[in-house]
Amino acid sequence: MQARVWRTTPFRLALRFAAMFLLWGMTLLGVIYWQTATTMTARTDKIVEGELDRLSKISLSGLPKHIDEWVEADHRHVNAYGLFDVDGRPVAGNLNAIPDGLLLNKIVYDVKNLARSDRFDSELARVIGVRLDDGMALIVARDVTFLLDVREIILKALLWGSVAAVVMGFGGALIYGFGPMWRINAIRRAAEAVQSGELTARLPVSSRHDELDLLAGTVNTMLDEVERLLGEVKHVTDAIAHDLKTPLTRLRGHLHRLRDAHDASVSIHNGVESQVYPLMDWALKLDEAIDDTDVVLARFRALMRISEIEDRHRTTDFSELDLNEIGRQAYDLYEAVAESKCIRLDLTCPEQAMYVRGDKNLLFEAVANLIDNSIKFTPEGGRVHISIRGHQAGPTIEVADSGPGIAPADRDRVLARFYRGRQDVEGSGLGLSITAAIVRLHRFTLSFGVSDAGGLKAVIGPSV
Repeated sequence: MQARVWRTTPFRLALRFAAMFLLWGMTLLGVIYWQTATTMTARTDKIVEGELDRLSKISLSGLPKHIDEWVEADHRHVNAYGLFDVDGRPVAGNLNAIPDGLLLNKIVYDVKNLARSDRFDSELARVIGVRLDDGMALIVARDVTFLLDVREIILKALLWGSVAAVVMGFGGALIYGFGPMWRINAIRRAAEAVQSGELTARLPVSSRHDELDLLAGTVNTMLDEVERLLGEVKHVTDAIAHDLKTPLTRLRGHLHRLRDAHDASVSIHNGVESQVYPLMDWALKLDEAIDDTDVVLARFRALMRISEIEDRHRTTDFSELDLNEIGRQAYDLYEAVAESKCIRLDLTCPEQAMYVRGDKNLLFEAVANLIDNSIKFTPEGGRVHISIRGHQAGPTIEVADSGPGIAPADRDRVLARFYRGRQDVEGSGLGLSITAAIVRLHRFTLSFGVSDAGGLKAVIGPSV
């Protein structure tokens, strides 16, 4: 785990931010020093230039006296003055000699370790000089050693700040690196549990709601769907085995009896007995075998229909369609069926069109399944009402009846394949499964409730 910490994104980001902070600190201190040195140097240059200009205007006879007075008045010993003869010998002031290489051209220069007297000691000074009319040299200097002190302070601050930044950055990187690693290891363990077949395992989600939680939530949603699909596959497999067992058993029985009848007929005609063996009604038995075969084929056709609907590529054929038109077509189709069962079938549509995006044939099939289901379970004298309504989220189509309804505990189960709430009613138990598949394809919702007549109310509408 420790080796993996170096590769985590939080660890690397923490180090990068520490490096950026260190670089920013170095830049800030460098700018502070540069601004300080530039400002103080400019002020110092103005001072020495002004003093040199004032001294240059004093007569040569009184100049030595003025220089000595200025030296005496400098109690801080930050200034230095020097008057030298043509041969460079000191005449007045506290400078022992003309600095080597100094140009006497009224330009200020940096001079290190300036020749000193007992009253002036400078590691760094700003010096300016000029050659007077009689050939004598006049020099003014000002100590700026404090700039070296400022630079040393800044360098120390930079050094210790860098050490602190590196230590804190590395420590923070470790902290931020280990945290995600612990969470990632928990996610990895949960993923391994799912991989080993424990489909109920889910990735841990913290209260931080960060990107890892977002990823874990997305994966958990995917696992919920995978668990649902696998559970549905298992349920379908069990349901197919159970639902097809009866017709296949009957089919085998019919074929077995036909085989026995054939063998009995052959033995009587070839034997010595003269009576005619009573043969079975072959046509009747073959019809029964064909009926059972049709039942099996109908089950498989319904399953293939669901798989076809659940193919997401079907959405490429979607277009704008009016729910009112679908409701009217479904009403026209089942009006006679409802009338034959003495059931009143009504339709309520708004005047304006109710547009949705989808496949017209599939939505019609879904609505038709709901109407067929309501007519099938509604007793004689009852009522089935089809209504299209407009809502803020989008239009809905509702089928309500006065039948027995569906208990709240069974409303999710009725969508499972091969589920039949009542065994005394004919059907394959796949009609509502097909409807649910169509609804999911259109990203709509299918909800069940209680109608005003106390029966079932089924509503198809857009997801909120």
